[in-house]
Amino acid sequence: MFILFNAASLVAIFCIVLTWTHKWLSRSSWRAQKQKAENEVQRVTLPHSSASGQGPVSSPAPVREKPKYRITMGLKRMDKVGWLVVDDNYNARHQVRANLFNNRNREVSQCLPEAKEACDEALKEVSSFLCRTYPDMFELKESASGTIVRNNRMGEEFSLENSSTPPLEAAARLAMEDMTILLKNDSGDHYVAATSSAFLIGWSANTRMGSTLNEMHAPVPQWARQIAFSVNKFMARLTPESPMERSSYFVQVIQPDEPWESIFFQPEGLLQDHTVPTPERVLIRRERQTFNRLPKTNGILFTVKTTVSFLEDLPLGELQLLAKDIESWPEDMAAYKGRSHWGETISNFCRAKEATYDVAC
Repeated sequence: MFILFNAASLVAIFCIVLTWTHKWLSRSSWRAQKQKAENEVQRVTLPHSSASGQGPVSSPAPVREKPKYRITMGLKRMDKVGWLVVDDNYNARHQVRANLFNNRNREVSQCLPEAKEACDEALKEVSSFLCRTYPDMFELKESASGTIVRNNRMGEEFSLENSSTPPLEAAARLAMEDMTILLKNDSGDHYVAATSSAFLIGWSANTRMGSTLNEMHAPVPQWARQIAFSVNKFMARLTPESPMERSSYFVQVIQPDEPWESIFFQPEGLLQDHTVPTPERVLIRRERQTFNRLPKTNGILFTVKTTVSFLEDLPLGELQLLAKDIESWPEDMAAYKGRSHWGETISNFCRAKEATYDVAC
């Protein structure tokens, strides 16, 4: 009997230990999953390698957590080595940009007479940077007509002097960034003096040339009251030695099978109530904007690199920050950005993804 009792006791003890071990491992696994999710919330930037394995790493501008919504410039010092970025989408985006420059040129590329020298300088600055940063892809060559910059990947060449292609447009065709020259008028305000910008939102080159920054941003809620003075002050103080950058994002709803030219070039803006905001049609459109003072002409070269991500492809952490940021907008900003059209879609999709994640854990 004693032997049987001991055997039964050992079996019972073994079962208790096994059950406790299983629970402990389950809790450890849950804690690990929870920590992974928390880390994902904090780490919202997704690195992309450059196309040739050289040069800076491209990262789409992340949605950042903010304690309270307030319109700001959100500027930071730009690392000069990361100015212009060639990423894995270069070939596809190059074709879209070329189509827009070829077929809708007046709407995407214009230059006022007083900006000609600044455009020439911008092309030289862009060409020099690309050849230095991506030497396998771009090179400068001497010809009978002068110096030319060659895009070896796409088989294109542009002359740095007297080219049939306007210099700022040549720069924008070489790079993935849109290019705009800002000059200061007699009143001290900066205005659009030239642009070669294929991926525009809410304006076009043939309707906005000569417009000041305040005029361009007049429809933006809180702009005049909260930020206009700071922007003009920043522009006046920008130096060639201290380029700056900032990031922003927009939400865009696309049509089924909509061509990329139409998706990227939105001169009428993104408020398209006729589109159906299902999750697979919602894009997060991000802009990385840089500000460089040109040393010779003193103009400002403003560049914008546009990247897009489908809502369905966002990791949970970034999706949660996106939903939280959108909900923090005041009513005037929400109306301006079109939240009433697609906001519920994003909120519902975020909750559904959270529920799926909780079940998996």
